[in-house]
Amino acid sequence: MTAVNLPRPEVRPAPQEESEFGEIVSSQRGERPDYSINNRLGTPSGFTNYTPQEATCVIDWKAKLLEVFKTYGYTGIDTSPVEYAENLQLTGGLDKQIFGVSRLQDGTLTKFGLPFDRTVPMAIYLAKHHLQMTFPYSRYDIDWSWRGETAKAGRYRAFIQADVDTVAPEISALADAQCIVTLIMGLERLGVPKCNVFLNHVDVAKSFLNDVGIPSDKQNDALRAIDKLKPDNEDDVVAELVANVPEINEDTARDLLKSMSYRGPLSGFKFSKETSVEAKAGLAHLREIEKIAQGMGIDTSIFQFAPNLTRGLNYYTGVLFETFMPGREQYGSIASGGRYDKLVEMFNPNLHLKGVGGSIGLTRLFDVMKAENLVDLTKQTTAQVFVGYRTKDELQAAIQVAAALRERGVYTELHLNVPKVKKELKIVDGKGIPFALLVMNQDEIVLKETFKKKTTEKQTDQLTFTSIEDAVAHIERLKNEGLLDRSQKSQTEIEECKEQ
Repeated sequence: MTAVNLPRPEVRPAPQEESEFGEIVSSQRGERPDYSINNRLGTPSGFTNYTPQEATCVIDWKAKLLEVFKTYGYTGIDTSPVEYAENLQLTGGLDKQIFGVSRLQDGTLTKFGLPFDRTVPMAIYLAKHHLQMTFPYSRYDIDWSWRGETAKAGRYRAFIQADVDTVAPEISALADAQCIVTLIMGLERLGVPKCNVFLNHVDVAKSFLNDVGIPSDKQNDALRAIDKLKPDNEDDVVAELVANVPEINEDTARDLLKSMSYRGPLSGFKFSKETSVEAKAGLAHLREIEKIAQGMGIDTSIFQFAPNLTRGLNYYTGVLFETFMPGREQYGSIASGGRYDKLVEMFNPNLHLKGVGGSIGLTRLFDVMKAENLVDLTKQTTAQVFVGYRTKDELQAAIQVAAALRERGVYTELHLNVPKVKKELKIVDGKGIPFALLVMNQDEIVLKETFKKKTTEKQTDQLTFTSIEDAVAHIERLKNEGLLDRSQKSQTEIEECKEQ
């Protein structure tokens, strides 16, 4: 995989064509390129390299989001891991940012690329399989996306996105609102503090461009430049606007950015001059979304209207949104998306489906939460209970305990090595497993709650049971009360970090 053409060794052409990933491409034979690396433990720039504790947290996040997405009626999808590079370029993907797929033998590029988001693969999937589907179709997809851009804080070359989308021949503001609400609830489930959701509509943004005379064929370039605006880079954005849109000068560009700088409630915004019917309808659409979200239980004070929110991709056609953590905006958006009413049509001109979707940038969000000490990194396993035993004589009883817990849906790790209670407790502590059941003899099963601090050096919190049934029944009660996922990091510590 590469974002640029790989250097090729001297080769002689093969006498025939070969099929590569189902596509006929020219094959070349010759000396294998040098793929050696100096440090085999080094991490390629722009890619995650999670510790066991971090990986456990991210995997747990995926499971939590999965439950939220299912709760709102979204269903899973399994798309191809690669797409035609030409299809990716159709939707606003930049050549230099699309990772190409090459042959392992000599680096010859195929016609395939790695998807830069999860929406385009879904659109291609729908273009192929729409006859087997019932609409409206709502799906979730939690998977990797790839972008060959300069790696830096908050920007990876490969990152996990958690998407939800709804597609149908016709969709209303209800679908837009549910998409946004689902992502808000997903963030809440992950323990994200109160966030701000910035809203805009493409027709509103374009009305500002029309006011300064930017022609329609240059508006996507203008919107892409405006999307890069930050508090400290206005000069760069102005320069890009003037370079890409010769119809305006520097003063006009600055006036345009100023006119689009409103931040505040939707109810507080009014157009400064008479505008298009489309722009008025776009603003009304946003207000309808806000009203529906309020009816779904969302505190809509988190919604802010942002006319200069334009998003970077050119397939958006309606509502746009981005989500930030207040006071932590420097980390970038943690969830974003919008309406795309012509995306599927790009791949099947006879198929007219409208869509709305959004994505939580899981990789970036994890970095933000970790930097702010808002994640629990005391665990390196999903196990909720560890089952150990004192000697080999208690092995069969321990196996029965583990089997009974697993039958009740408790994530259980059974000790798999030579029994020794001190070593078993070190395993429990090192992995951050909240509960340990230790079979001491036929009439004694000890429960240790490892997340509780010892009150003295010799004292620890524990309960003793005289039967397997009693021990298992107690764990089941804890499960029903939602207490099996406690951790060594107290909830008080996490809440204090949220309030800072």
